[in-house]
Amino acid sequence: MEARMDYVLLPVVNFIEKHCLNWFRAVFFYAAASDGKKRLCYTINYS
Repeated sequence: MEARMDYVLLPVVNFIEKHCLNWFRAVFFYAAASDGKKRLCYTINYS
């Protein structure tokens, strides 16, 4: 059963990695950058 699940999931995972990973990465970096900017401004303003 486990092997069959892997056999089904592998193409799905490959597809997701190819098509979504860049998008996820872009969103993550955008969120991290905007969060970092907010923190930086907060630190400068309230230090």
